[in-house]
Amino acid sequence: MVYLSTLAQVRAAYQHLVGKANYVSHDQTPDALRAIQMAQLQPGESVLDLGCAGGKIAALAKQAVGSGLVVGLDGVPGFLAVDATAHLASHGLTVAPAGDPAQRVHLVKGNITDGNISKHLALMTGEPACYNVIFLVHVFETIPPEQRCSLLKRLKGLLTPGGRIVISMSARFTNEPIASLELQIPVQFRPVPHTEAVGSVLVTTLSPDLSEATADGAVVPARIPSGIVQTAPRYLWDAATKQAQAAAAHVGLRLVQAAQLGAHDFGLIQVESVPPPPPLLAGMTALEIATWMDRQDLAGRQDWSQLFEALACRSVSGWTSLPQARCDFVLVNETQQYVAELCGGLQERAKQMLKGGQRGCSMAAHNQVAVLVELRV
Repeated sequence: MVYLSTLAQVRAAYQHLVGKANYVSHDQTPDALRAIQMAQLQPGESVLDLGCAGGKIAALAKQAVGSGLVVGLDGVPGFLAVDATAHLASHGLTVAPAGDPAQRVHLVKGNITDGNISKHLALMTGEPACYNVIFLVHVFETIPPEQRCSLLKRLKGLLTPGGRIVISMSARFTNEPIASLELQIPVQFRPVPHTEAVGSVLVTTLSPDLSEATADGAVVPARIPSGIVQTAPRYLWDAATKQAQAAAAHVGLRLVQAAQLGAHDFGLIQVESVPPPPPLLAGMTALEIATWMDRQDLAGRQDWSQLFEALACRSVSGWTSLPQARCDFVLVNETQQYVAELCGGLQERAKQMLKGGQRGCSMAAHNQVAVLVELRV
């Protein structure tokens, strides 16, 4: 995982997506809807959306709170000026100071990890930096671990009495030795190198018939979800929830509710073909398992988590005697390697087809094992 701490790093990482933020992140739309549902926003409440990018959550929040204050903050000026502005306009909303209170959304350029974020928000909006709900969705995992604890403490200080933070956290796994003192630090805050797990692979088809316009005016093929493959076992999401709960408790917050991310089905139908049954799978070699996966049509909703567990246990000797943390890391690593090859192959074929003016090609992207949680004081 690449961590971003300065505005220069944030802009370098995301500047190329300006004008196409919501098109590229179409797979995160269900997560935005789930975050809004979890927050249970009420008319008149105040909202802060950190890392607002294309403005999906900010727009949904404004529709829910009416004349309540909604602020979207991002470190990429282009996201605010192009993507979020266009998205708000498409929902009948305006960028402050334009419009009436029921339409107006404040868009603020800034760094989430800024120690003076409270003063910055108050200065830029002309309103007290105090919020009923703070959203931090698909952002926390990009923050350096050593800065996450102080960030959560600052966000806690921005809440009104009874306020809540709706935040996503990706599960972290490591093969590095952990010093005894570091074991007392929640996993989400440990500076020791960790990696994230692939929860699922989403395959989308570039429609040969349908098009849509991006925020920068480009006309692009509509992206239609056509297949999703779950790659991680459910217990890894349980680990993500426990990690989030420990991080919250460390800063004086409590986890009220949690929802899995990285396993959304996009309404796709469960396919009839299923992985080899356990008795057959037990006798298959790693090569036979990989060959079986390579031959499958990535359509509909499928669960391959048992296959990746089988690959992992064949990759090291003495699997049953290994500590659980070691098994988890091997599983995560094996899955990452296979998914990287799968996505890379589909991307290359799609690139060649698009060069030839063809549509109907498939592209793939992976979603991390993560949880969306509501935190309260």
